[in-house]
Amino acid sequence: MKTKGLIPAPEQLFKLDAPGQKRCLIEAAMSERCRNVGSTIRAGRFRSNYDAVVLAVARHGERVEGRIGDISLRSGDTLLLEARPSFVTQHLRLARLSARE
Repeated sequence: MKTKGLIPAPEQLFKLDAPGQKRCLIEAAMSERCRNVGSTIRAGRFRSNYDAVVLAVARHGERVEGRIGDISLRSGDTLLLEARPSFVTQHLRLARLSARE
C-alpha cells in the first residue's frame, strides 16, 4: 500500500471485513478451470465468495477498462486483489485438491 503510484480505492475497501493493516495485494491468474470464467466479476461475488476485492483486471498484459463489476472474466486474465494474507494459502490448497480430481 506504500508503493509509489498506487492509490487506495476507498469506495471498495470498506466492503472487506478485515482492517487495512490486515489486508494485502494479491495477483491472481484465471485458469481455464475456474468457475468464474465467462461471468462478470459482480456475478462471481468475489467479496462474499473469496473475501477479496478486485481492484483491476489485465488481459494480454493490458488493463481491461470499464466498471470492475461489469468485466467478463476470461481464462488467462490477471486480477489484482485486495484480501487477507490467508487468501493465498487457502486458495492454493483448494487448487491443489481440485487438480487431483
